[in-house]
Amino acid sequence: MKIYRPKRGYYHYENELCDEYMNYYIKALHEKGYYHEKVNKECSIFPLEYYKREKREKKYQYCYIGYSEEKSHIRNRWIHVFIQKNFDENSYVYYIDKENEYEEKIKYKSEEYYQKIGESQFLLCGISNGMYYSKEFNDAVVCRTIPIVRDVDDTFRSYEEYQIDVRFYLCSQLNYEYKDEWVEYNYSQFLRYHTIDDKPSMIPKLMENKRREEERKKREKNRRMRIEIKKLKKEIEKIKRMNIKKEKERNEYLKAMGGRDVSGIRPIPKVKKWM
Repeated sequence: MKIYRPKRGYYHYENELCDEYMNYYIKALHEKGYYHEKVNKECSIFPLEYYKREKREKKYQYCYIGYSEEKSHIRNRWIHVFIQKNFDENSYVYYIDKENEYEEKIKYKSEEYYQKIGESQFLLCGISNGMYYSKEFNDAVVCRTIPIVRDVDDTFRSYEEYQIDVRFYLCSQLNYEYKDEWVEYNYSQFLRYHTIDDKPSMIPKLMENKRREEERKKREKNRRMRIEIKKLKKEIEKIKRMNIKKEKERNEYLKAMGGRDVSGIRPIPKVKKWM
């Protein structure tokens, strides 16, 4: 895939929606009476149940919910270094047990999970397993928490999401200050680009995609018709050439026979003479 700008880190954009994001996308469309005939993969779309959350009072400074150091992805090792340096009694950390991973992941996306994030000023966002971006980044945005990431690459899934302006901190920075204007701005950007709503909505874009798809089908139909017409013209030209050739042969035959056409007269059979 084409790289749009030089930057350090992973030069990778996800072309497909993961199963979790696809389910969110379908739910969001069904809420507004749309169906997922053609999936718009440019920006992830989320349903009302995901992003309609109240702003909570901040009890913790930092928050991390995920795998321990031994079980986490190599690109998430910075999280545990950060925990050792900055976490204290005013921080919240919860490690997922990989032996009971299925049960733990049910808790992982429960209301308690979003409650703990909402009560924190900052959330450490590592990349998700098998992906090159962080799902927790959007979790932090909808809970009015400022994300902390390792690199800019962890904050977006596609090139269209990369173009969305959001506020966050890198783990390499020294000072972290919680700003209300940042979380409100991030939330407004999320509503603008990641939801289907009546005000700043994705509905015009979906309708535009539908119009483009209809135009594409129309162009394809016209293209096929032009190909068929071209084939018919070739056949007609071929038949004309064959008729001209036959006419020429007939004229030559008539000239050889002195102008008398005997093509339709049956020849007289030769009779054997018997002794």
